[in-house]
Amino acid sequence: MALRSGFGWLLVGALAAGCSNEVAQEPTRGLDTQMGNGTGSGTTRGSSGGSGATDACATATSWQAHDLTFDATENPRDFAEALNPLLRAQSSPAIAVSNHMEAHCVWMVAFSAADETSGGAEHAATYTEMFRHPAGWWTAAPQTTGWIRVVDAAAKSVWIPLANITGSGTFGATDCSSLSRAETSAMIPRSAGTLPITTAGGSTTLGALLGRTSSEGWQVRFSFAADVTR
Repeated sequence: MALRSGFGWLLVGALAAGCSNEVAQEPTRGLDTQMGNGTGSGTTRGSSGGSGATDACATATSWQAHDLTFDATENPRDFAEALNPLLRAQSSPAIAVSNHMEAHCVWMVAFSAADETSGGAEHAATYTEMFRHPAGWWTAAPQTTGWIRVVDAAAKSVWIPLANITGSGTFGATDCSSLSRAETSAMIPRSAGTLPITTAGGSTTLGALLGRTSSEGWQVRFSFAADVTR
């Protein structure tokens, strides 16, 4: 990713100067969040409250996405053109990005929507290790599981599962309180093709919008801006 080539050589120095072996305070909104166990496979759960962080550059943080868009040139056009108006209309974030530091200065990150109704058990997500730099961050390995929550034209929440998630983000403020741009690539599993969704064109399924697929599913890309959860 772009940040890796431009800033990777500064990573060691930045972390050595700014981190300790203590685990940062857990963020408590935006993502169904629970710290992982240092292996990159920690699961998440629903929660409420605020992170209370004064400087998002050095503490556990959750950024809520806005202006999330599927580019019609990089995704199935019918899918992008059907979902983007729904995403623009909904008031709740479709996804959030949360991170925290584990022991030995290991930063972990997860992409997933907040589950405010079921406590996170039904829509749990995983964390993966990330590289972090003062200008931004990027995933070091794919995240196994996450979710996008879309409110469809019938006002129903459609939880779209994501797998094999990778991404990067660029900070939009010196205190890291915003992401000026985040870019994400993920797989929508083939099993999600039967999910019903109502768009401006009527009732359909994700599979009908996404079209032909491989045996694994559909590769999608999306971008968004985000702000720290308050």
